[in-house]
Amino acid sequence: MTADPPVDGTIGRVELTCHRLRALRAFYGEHLGLPVRGDSQELHVSAGSTEVVFRPAAEEADGRYHLAFEVPESLVQEAADWLAFRVPLLRYEGQVVIPSSPAWQAHSCYAFDPAGNSIELIGRHRLPDPTVRPFGPQHIRRVSEVGVVVQDVGAFVARLARRCGIGVFGKKSQEITFCGSELGMLVVVREGRLWFPAGPPATGSPLAVQFWGPVSASLNVPSRALRISVTPAPPALA
Repeated sequence: MTADPPVDGTIGRVELTCHRLRALRAFYGEHLGLPVRGDSQELHVSAGSTEVVFRPAAEEADGRYHLAFEVPESLVQEAADWLAFRVPLLRYEGQVVIPSSPAWQAHSCYAFDPAGNSIELIGRHRLPDPTVRPFGPQHIRRVSEVGVVVQDVGAFVARLARRCGIGVFGKKSQEITFCGSELGMLVVVREGRLWFPAGPPATGSPLAVQFWGPVSASLNVPSRALRISVTPAPPALA
Protein backbone atom coordinates (compact mmCIF):
# COMPACT_ATOMS: atom_id res chain seq x y z
CA MET A 1 0.00 0.00 0.00
CA THR A 2 1.70 3.22 -1.19
CA ALA A 3 0.47 6.57 0.12
CA ASP A 4 0.17 9.60 -2.13
CA PRO A 5 3.02 12.08 -1.56
CA PRO A 6 2.08 15.11 0.55
CA VAL A 7 0.96 18.11 -1.48
CA ASP A 8 -0.03 21.62 -0.43
CA GLY A 9 -3.54 21.75 0.98
CA THR A 10 -3.69 18.15 2.16
CA ILE A 11 -3.82 17.09 5.81
CA GLY A 12 -0.62 15.44 6.95
CA ARG A 13 -1.42 14.59 10.56
CA VAL A 14 -4.36 14.59 12.96
CA GLU A 15 -4.00 14.11 16.74
CA LEU A 16 -7.02 13.13 18.88
CA THR A 17 -7.75 11.92 22.40
CA CYS A 18 -10.14 8.96 22.66
CA HIS A 19 -11.05 6.14 24.99
CA ARG A 20 -10.93 2.46 23.96
CA LEU A 21 -7.56 2.58 22.17
CA ARG A 22 -7.39 -1.22 22.06
CA ALA A 23 -10.74 -1.40 20.27
CA LEU A 24 -9.69 1.40 17.92
CA ARG A 25 -6.52 -0.50 17.05
CA ALA A 26 -8.55 -3.59 16.17
CA PHE A 27 -11.08 -1.55 14.19
CA TYR A 28 -8.68 0.47 12.06
CA GLY A 29 -5.98 -2.20 11.80
CA GLU A 30 -7.81 -5.54 11.67
CA HIS A 31 -11.25 -4.59 10.36
CA LEU A 32 -10.37 -1.75 7.99
CA GLY A 33 -6.92 -3.09 7.14
CA LEU A 34 -5.00 0.16 7.61
CA PRO A 35 -1.39 0.14 8.87
CA VAL A 36 -1.29 0.73 12.64
CA ARG A 37 1.46 0.94 15.24
CA GLY A 38 1.90 2.09 18.82
CA ASP A 39 1.07 0.97 22.35
CA SER A 40 -1.51 1.60 25.07
CA GLN A 41 -0.52 5.28 25.26
CA GLU A 42 -0.48 6.17 21.56
CA LEU A 43 -2.03 4.62 18.47
CA HIS A 44 -0.89 5.64 14.98
CA VAL A 45 -3.11 4.87 11.99
CA SER A 46 -1.83 5.48 8.45
CA ALA A 47 -4.84 6.59 6.38
CA GLY A 48 -3.22 6.97 2.98
CA SER A 49 -0.95 10.00 3.18
CA THR A 50 -2.38 11.16 6.54
CA GLU A 51 -1.16 9.97 9.93
CA VAL A 52 -3.95 9.80 12.54
CA VAL A 53 -2.75 9.65 16.16
CA PHE A 54 -5.05 8.61 19.02
CA ARG A 55 -4.03 9.22 22.63
CA PRO A 56 -5.96 8.00 25.70
CA ALA A 57 -8.80 9.94 27.30
CA ALA A 58 -11.37 9.10 29.95
CA GLU A 59 -14.63 7.95 28.40
CA GLU A 60 -16.60 10.78 29.96
CA ALA A 61 -14.15 13.30 28.43
CA ASP A 62 -14.35 11.87 24.93
CA GLY A 63 -15.33 14.44 22.29
CA ARG A 64 -16.70 12.18 19.55
CA TYR A 65 -14.69 13.59 16.65
CA HIS A 66 -15.58 13.72 12.96
CA LEU A 67 -13.13 12.38 10.36
CA ALA A 68 -13.77 11.98 6.62
CA PHE A 69 -11.51 9.78 4.49
CA GLU A 70 -11.18 10.41 0.76
CA VAL A 71 -11.90 7.50 -1.61
CA PRO A 72 -12.25 7.44 -5.44
CA GLU A 73 -15.62 8.92 -6.33
CA SER A 74 -16.51 6.07 -8.71
CA LEU A 75 -16.08 3.55 -5.88
CA VAL A 76 -18.26 5.16 -3.21
CA GLN A 77 -20.98 2.48 -3.50
CA GLU A 78 -18.36 -0.28 -3.32
CA ALA A 79 -16.73 1.53 -0.38
CA ALA A 80 -20.10 1.64 1.39
CA ASP A 81 -20.66 -2.08 0.82
CA TRP A 82 -17.14 -2.79 2.08
CA LEU A 83 -17.63 -0.67 5.20
CA ALA A 84 -21.12 -2.10 5.86
CA PHE A 85 -19.60 -5.58 6.07
CA ARG A 86 -17.51 -4.34 9.02
CA VAL A 87 -19.73 -1.86 10.88
CA PRO A 88 -23.37 -0.66 10.66
CA LEU A 89 -23.77 2.33 8.36
CA LEU A 90 -25.72 5.43 9.33
CA ARG A 91 -28.76 6.40 7.28
CA TYR A 92 -30.13 9.73 6.14
CA GLU A 93 -33.62 9.80 4.64
CA GLY A 94 -33.34 6.03 4.20
CA GLN A 95 -30.05 6.12 2.29
CA VAL A 96 -26.60 4.90 3.27
CA VAL A 97 -24.82 6.46 0.27
CA ILE A 98 -25.71 10.09 0.69
CA PRO A 99 -25.38 12.66 -2.11
CA SER A 100 -24.25 16.17 -1.36
CA SER A 101 -25.80 19.33 -2.76
CA PRO A 102 -25.04 19.95 -6.48
CA ALA A 103 -22.47 22.60 -5.54
CA TRP A 104 -20.57 20.19 -3.28
CA GLN A 105 -20.14 17.42 -5.91
CA ALA A 106 -19.59 14.43 -3.62
CA HIS A 107 -21.17 11.24 -2.26
CA SER A 108 -20.50 9.82 1.22
CA CYS A 109 -21.28 7.03 3.65
CA TYR A 110 -21.02 7.27 7.44
CA ALA A 111 -20.47 5.05 10.48
CA PHE A 112 -19.22 5.21 14.07
CA ASP A 113 -15.88 3.78 15.17
CA PRO A 114 -15.62 2.01 18.57
CA ALA A 115 -14.99 5.28 20.43
CA GLY A 116 -18.12 6.87 18.95
CA ASN A 117 -16.27 9.04 16.44
CA SER A 118 -18.22 9.86 13.28
CA ILE A 119 -16.25 8.51 10.32
CA GLU A 120 -17.07 9.17 6.68
CA LEU A 121 -15.86 7.79 3.36
CA ILE A 122 -16.23 10.58 0.79
CA GLY A 123 -15.77 10.55 -2.97
CA ARG A 124 -15.31 14.02 -4.45
CA HIS A 125 -16.34 14.11 -8.09
CA ARG A 126 -13.88 16.83 -9.10
CA LEU A 127 -10.75 15.05 -7.82
CA PRO A 128 -8.70 12.51 -9.81
CA ASP A 129 -10.15 9.00 -9.70
CA PRO A 130 -7.46 6.28 -10.08
CA THR A 131 -10.04 3.49 -10.17
CA VAL A 132 -8.76 -0.05 -9.66
CA ARG A 133 -11.42 -2.49 -8.47
CA PRO A 134 -12.27 -4.09 -6.12
CA PHE A 135 -12.41 -1.52 -3.32
CA GLY A 136 -10.04 -2.07 -0.40
CA PRO A 137 -8.10 -0.14 2.26
CA GLN A 138 -5.53 0.90 -0.37
CA HIS A 139 -8.20 3.18 -1.85
CA ILE A 140 -8.30 5.36 1.30
CA ARG A 141 -6.11 8.19 0.03
CA ARG A 142 -6.01 10.62 2.95
CA VAL A 143 -8.05 12.33 5.65
CA SER A 144 -10.28 14.71 3.71
CA GLU A 145 -12.07 16.48 6.58
CA VAL A 146 -11.64 17.01 10.30
CA GLY A 147 -14.36 18.44 12.53
CA VAL A 148 -13.40 21.43 14.69
CA VAL A 149 -15.77 22.43 17.51
CA VAL A 150 -15.80 26.04 18.71
CA GLN A 151 -18.15 28.40 20.48
CA ASP A 152 -17.95 31.21 17.90
CA VAL A 153 -17.62 29.89 14.35
CA GLY A 154 -17.21 33.29 12.68
CA ALA A 155 -14.45 34.47 15.01
CA PHE A 156 -12.50 31.21 14.67
CA VAL A 157 -12.79 31.19 10.88
CA ALA A 158 -11.48 34.76 10.70
CA ARG A 159 -8.49 33.88 12.92
CA LEU A 160 -7.79 30.76 10.87
CA ALA A 161 -7.59 32.76 7.64
CA ARG A 162 -5.47 35.46 9.23
CA ARG A 163 -2.99 33.17 11.01
CA CYS A 164 -2.80 30.16 8.67
CA GLY A 165 -4.09 31.37 5.31
CA ILE A 166 -6.82 28.70 5.33
CA GLY A 167 -9.88 30.34 3.80
CA VAL A 168 -13.57 29.51 3.60
CA PHE A 169 -14.80 26.87 1.15
CA GLY A 170 -18.38 27.65 0.13
CA LYS A 171 -20.67 29.73 2.31
CA LYS A 172 -20.08 31.08 5.81
CA SER A 173 -22.49 30.28 8.64
CA GLN A 174 -22.48 30.69 12.40
CA GLU A 175 -23.55 27.02 12.66
CA ILE A 176 -21.08 25.36 10.29
CA THR A 177 -18.38 26.64 7.93
CA PHE A 178 -15.97 24.63 5.81
CA CYS A 179 -12.38 25.89 5.57
CA GLY A 180 -9.65 24.70 3.19
CA SER A 181 -10.14 22.97 -0.14
CA GLU A 182 -11.33 19.67 -1.56
CA LEU A 183 -7.85 18.32 -0.83
CA GLY A 184 -8.24 18.96 2.91
CA MET A 185 -10.91 20.72 4.98
CA LEU A 186 -11.79 21.71 8.50
CA VAL A 187 -15.50 21.40 9.28
CA VAL A 188 -15.88 24.20 11.82
CA VAL A 189 -19.10 23.76 13.82
CA ARG A 190 -20.77 25.49 16.74
CA GLU A 191 -20.53 23.54 19.98
CA GLY A 192 -23.72 21.53 20.54
CA ARG A 193 -24.64 21.22 16.86
CA LEU A 194 -25.45 17.64 15.84
CA TRP A 195 -22.91 15.92 13.63
CA PHE A 196 -24.43 14.90 10.29
CA PRO A 197 -26.24 12.56 9.73
CA ALA A 198 -27.10 11.09 13.15
CA GLY A 199 -25.37 13.09 15.88
CA PRO A 200 -24.06 13.11 18.57
CA PRO A 201 -23.85 16.79 19.63
CA ALA A 202 -20.46 18.30 18.82
CA THR A 203 -18.29 18.90 21.87
CA GLY A 204 -14.76 20.22 22.01
CA SER A 205 -11.85 17.93 22.87
CA PRO A 206 -8.08 18.23 22.40
CA LEU A 207 -7.26 18.32 18.70
CA ALA A 208 -4.26 19.07 16.49
CA VAL A 209 -4.44 19.19 12.70
CA GLN A 210 -1.38 19.71 10.51
CA PHE A 211 -1.73 20.73 6.85
CA TRP A 212 0.97 20.69 4.22
CA GLY A 213 1.48 24.17 2.77
CA PRO A 214 3.97 26.62 1.28
CA VAL A 215 4.98 28.30 4.57
CA SER A 216 4.94 27.53 8.28
CA ALA A 217 2.03 28.98 10.27
CA SER A 218 -0.13 28.05 13.25
CA LEU A 219 -3.21 28.91 15.26
CA ASN A 220 -3.35 27.86 18.92
CA VAL A 221 -6.41 28.00 21.14
CA PRO A 222 -5.06 26.86 24.54
CA SER A 223 -8.44 27.10 26.28
CA ARG A 224 -9.75 24.37 23.94
CA ALA A 225 -6.47 22.42 23.55
CA LEU A 226 -6.76 23.14 19.82
CA ARG A 227 -3.90 23.64 17.36
CA ILE A 228 -4.05 24.10 13.60
CA SER A 229 -0.71 24.29 11.79
CA VAL A 230 0.70 24.51 8.29
CA THR A 231 4.07 22.91 7.53
CA PRO A 232 6.09 22.84 4.29
CA ALA A 233 6.51 19.35 2.90
CA PRO A 234 10.00 17.83 3.36
CA PRO A 235 12.16 18.50 0.27
CA ALA A 236 12.50 14.78 -0.47
CA LEU A 237 8.71 14.44 -0.58
CA ALA A 238 7.70 17.75 -2.19
